[in-house]
Amino acid sequence: MFTEYVGIGPKWVIQRFRILDAAAAAHSGERIDWSALAYELGFSDQAHLPRVFTQVVGTPPATYQRANGLL
Repeated sequence: MFTEYVGIGPKWVIQRFRILDAAAAAHSGERIDWSALAYELGFSDQAHLPRVFTQVVGTPPATYQRANGLL
């Protein structure tokens, strides 16, 4: 029903919110323990977060944080 009413699947929506949360953490200006954050956000393992983040944003989260002068 979700896909019928919203037009996209719930997995896609959940994944995008996880990536937005990871990007918000990168923008915090603090050092991030990416493996702990991956666990906190519900990713299956520590490699899952950077893989999905890179697919969506185009760069791994730590590189994204450094490249944007956020650390």
